[in-house]
This record gives sequence, C-alpha cells and structure tokens, in this order.
Amino acid sequence: MSLTTTIKDQDEINEIKERDESVVQEIKKDYDFVEKLKLKVPFVFQNKLGCLRNYSHHIHLKEGAKPVCSKVRGVPVALREEMKVELERLQKEGIIEEVEGTEWLAPVVAARKANGSLRLCVDLRELNKNLIVELENGLLIGQLGIWALAWPTLAPPLTMFVNGEKRTLAVCIVEDLASDSADNIWFSDGNGSVLDSFSYSTFNRGEEAVTAISHLNIPAAQMATWESLSCHVAHKDATVVQRSHALHGKVLVLVAYVILVVLVLVAYVTLAVLVLIADGILWCFFLFADVILAVLLLVADITLAVLVLVC
Repeated sequence: MSLTTTIKDQDEINEIKERDESVVQEIKKDYDFVEKLKLKVPFVFQNKLGCLRNYSHHIHLKEGAKPVCSKVRGVPVALREEMKVELERLQKEGIIEEVEGTEWLAPVVAARKANGSLRLCVDLRELNKNLIVELENGLLIGQLGIWALAWPTLAPPLTMFVNGEKRTLAVCIVEDLASDSADNIWFSDGNGSVLDSFSYSTFNRGEEAVTAISHLNIPAAQMATWESLSCHVAHKDATVVQRSHALHGKVLVLVAYVILVVLVLVAYVTLAVLVLIADGILWCFFLFADVILAVLLLVADITLAVLVLVC
C-alpha cells in the first residue's frame, strides 16, 4: 500500500467523522427542541392513549363463520403479577373491558419492551380470517390517488371600493398543480352557475408542477345574493375537486341591519312625537330618551355598516 493511498483513506475517514459529528449535533438540537416543546405544552404530549369520541367501530363476520377458542398460552411466573397489573391498567383506562361467556378466545403473549415495560400481544389471526374486509378486492385510498391531487385553497371573499364602486375579490390558490391542468380552474356560485369574470397566473414549482392563483373580481351586490362560492380544479385524469366558502353571514348581517334600523327609527319617531305633545317633567324625560336613542341609532348604524363591508 502506497503512502498516497494511506493519506487518501485517512482523509475519507476524517470526512466521515466530521459528517457523522454534524449529524449527531443536528439530532441533538432536534431532541432538545422536542424536549422543550414537551415541557411548554405538556397537555399535548401526554403519555397515554387518546380517545376518538362520537364514533364507534364494529367488525362484521363472514356468513357461516365458526367461533375459534384458542388454547391459553402459559405466562412465566416472573411476569404473572406484572401482567395482572398491566391488564388492570388497560381496563381502567378503557382500552379493554372484561366479558363473560365469549365464543371467541385469542391467546395473549407477554413480551418485554426495550424500556423494560410489559407489552401484551394478542394473536388475532384466526379471527381475522373470518372478518369481512370492506376494501377486499378494491382499491385503497392511496391507490385511488385522490389525496395526491392538488386541492384548491379558497380564501374568504374580500370587499373593497374600486373607483367608487363596491366590489368583492376572491382568491383561489392551487399548489403543485400539473402544468397541463393550469387552465382548468373556475369559480361557481351557490347555484352551480359558472362564473367567467376571473383571471389567473402561474408560478413554476418544478419541471411539471406550477402554483396557480386565480382572482375573481365582481360587484359586491352580485355576490350578496349567493349562499356560497366555490373554486373548482379539473385534473388531466378528469377528476374534479373543489373548495367552497359559505356566504350566509353577509345575508344575515344585511337582514339584521335593515331590521334594527327600522325598529330604532320607529322608536325614535315615536319619542319625537311624544316630546311635541308632552309637557312638564314628561317632556324632559321624553327629550332625554330621544337623545339617547338617537346616539344608539348612530352607533348601531356605523357598527352594522362596518360589518356589511367586512363580511
């Protein structure tokens, strides 16, 4: 072996050591960050299983399935007490429950984890053979590829004044969209009618993907009558996905605005008439109430006008 080869090998070894050391330091930084995060929000990183509420899952057996009662496997004497404690813990936390007279019996095997705690493994192979699998002989979600498609993100419509005209702007963003699908983006109102008054621009995200941003700019009075606004994307495989934004809030605000203004105006006019026909202390009372109501009318008018502009 020559001296040149030896020096080259040593340089490679030093380079590997430096690279490994940098990797170790990065891992340590990530570990420290995770530990600090766990201390900052301990309620998120609790050492216990969560629970999916408001849903229940049921398994269905194949027609003619015969119950299988497997032989109970022995538990080492050294693990029996610890296994009993673990079963009680699982039952207490609602992970398992005690039943009587079951026709199905699957064996349990106790194994030691790397951290020293006990793991209970249930052999459910015989039961699984008799289950009806809903996706049997079908396509999985990943195979369908529906979630691999680029989905649009529709921002809430923004109302503004352009050259004295009140208009509404809606923006739809589609990331990682195939370049040949960039033209297939459109908007529709709550009735499904396609809107043609929009424009879009694209930004390259790679050789075959782009980010498309579509803008819809229409008079605010036109959108005020809609129940929803939707943005659609048609992919090259003819799959169409969409995002919708409900617009009920603006209609409700407009209705509340009209009703409140009418009621306050009626009360204001009534008090004004009472001021004219009353005298003495009643005149002072009605005049004071009339002024207070006028102020409330002004405040309500300004507040609801702002809400109409914002929604």
